[in-house]
Amino acid sequence: MKHNLGFKALLATSLAAFLSELKPHLPEGYSVTTGFKPFDLLTREQQVVSIHEVCLSLFNDDAPPLKRTAYRQATLLAVFACMERNVRQEILEGTTPFRSLVLVAHRELYGIIDHGITPDCPEVGEWNALIKSVRKLLVDEESLEITDSILDLPPELSALYLSKSGIDHQFFLVVPDDPAYFRTSALAQEICCLCTKCLNEYMQQSLLPHLLDRLNYAEHFSLTN
Repeated sequence: MKHNLGFKALLATSLAAFLSELKPHLPEGYSVTTGFKPFDLLTREQQVVSIHEVCLSLFNDDAPPLKRTAYRQATLLAVFACMERNVRQEILEGTTPFRSLVLVAHRELYGIIDHGITPDCPEVGEWNALIKSVRKLLVDEESLEITDSILDLPPELSALYLSKSGIDHQFFLVVPDDPAYFRTSALAQEICCLCTKCLNEYMQQSLLPHLLDRLNYAEHFSLTN
């Protein structure tokens, strides 16, 4: 993934937008429900930690690979859901830069020049299919399919199920540290810096030199919205 700048820019865009939805600058008590239980069960501070972990693994080529856990995989699913929301918003607004970026990322990953759709395609299903093909490179959806049902079981039954299935207990049980509020703000700022750096690298070699301005990413990166 080291040279897939368009792919990284797509992820950076969506990570920044998703972080903005969490509103890490607000005091404790504010929460966002994504529909992905391993992520939703975390405190907002833990959610920011998880996004930070994902950012480091995606954008720091020297970082060691992260062990897959339910909460990290759910974090990625939430980010890709944000990606789909970005597409829907663009279709409503009649703009195309984010959808152009989806096509660039898909071409980098699969070498397909003719996707059969253009950036102004209004069909949400077509875009969701492209995003799904990108998502499957990072998310083990098979393991996550049983996550909700396991989390709903009493501890003794879930332990029995895991032991019989051969699934690593740690995949479901590990959670991130819960940092103090001031540390959460620092992590959020670092996420913004990582995303900005990734987008700037893409901009330097991109055929879409005005992408940042056109998408108004200042709104996504602001922690005071």
